Amino acid sequence: MEKSEIEISVVIPFYNEKAYLKEAIESVLYQTIEGIEIILIDDGSTDGSAQIARYYAKANSNIIYIRQDNSGQGIARNKGIEISRGRYIYFLDSDDFLEPDAMEQCYIHARNSKSDIVTFNSKVNKYDSSEFMMDYSNRNFSREDMTGKEYLHESLKDDKFYVPVWLYFYDLSFLRKCKLQFKPVVFEDKIFTMQICVENPKIAYLNRTLHCRRIRELSTMTKKKNIKHLEGAYMNVVTSYEEYLKIKNDNLLKVEMLKFVRRNINIFIGILRSVENNTQKKKFKKKSYKFLLSHPKLFSLKQIIKLRMA
Repeated sequence: MEKSEIEISVVIPFYNEKAYLKEAIESVLYQTIEGIEIILIDDGSTDGSAQIARYYAKANSNIIYIRQDNSGQGIARNKGIEISRGRYIYFLDSDDFLEPDAMEQCYIHARNSKSDIVTFNSKVNKYDSSEFMMDYSNRNFSREDMTGKEYLHESLKDDKFYVPVWLYFYDLSFLRKCKLQFKPVVFEDKIFTMQICVENPKIAYLNRTLHCRRIRELSTMTKKKNIKHLEGAYMNVVTSYEEYLKIKNDNLLKVEMLKFVRRNINIFIGILRSVENNTQKKKFKKKSYKFLLSHPKLFSLKQIIKLRMA
């Protein structure tokens, strides 16, 4: 590969990640494969992390720095899809990092398997006292090459549908052909990954640990839930139901997708219970109650009662 060729675009959105951004950038900068561009998208940081990003962009011709008003990670990732020049695209969270050969392994595997998506394993490092923990390494598939719907069925069946986009290495032309965008809400990964799978890409599983996830206090998954979390959870309910309706001639997948919709309802109810009462909470409660009542065959009376009690 010529040094000037851009084969892989790595998009790193960040907001106030001064403590971790340097490690994330350098884990991509020093990958074992050439031809990587790094797109740093500053979501309105105020803590000095912008200075770190600008320093690396000035010192390296393959690093682009972009600043946007605080609009959320989903909007930043959409911007990354829009401006990326690589054949493949990868989204890295600004507090995580990659193994040195991660992009090379994904690139080779994608080319050899002619896949639209390569998925792999991640290890989790905890840096706080929270109980949240997810094992992204135990992924047993019946085979390593699947369609998106086969992947979705196996993952949902075993309750191991791993949704973070940093577990996936995408063919950029496939993403653009699908015309999918990240939603401007919390839990946008879950919606995006589910929608991508229903588009039925060719997915290859690479049984290698290539990424490290940092679990810490005040991350999206561990901090106290608020209205933004409630909004994201509600959108996951509605969108998963819409994707369920799109599935034709695959009864096994429809069964698992319906279970997934119902799990999303339970997640929404759990967040609803934890959010303090206010006008916005009442609005979401009313909308969700109306949604459940309009689909009485999909949801149980128990779920409807839980929603009313929340």
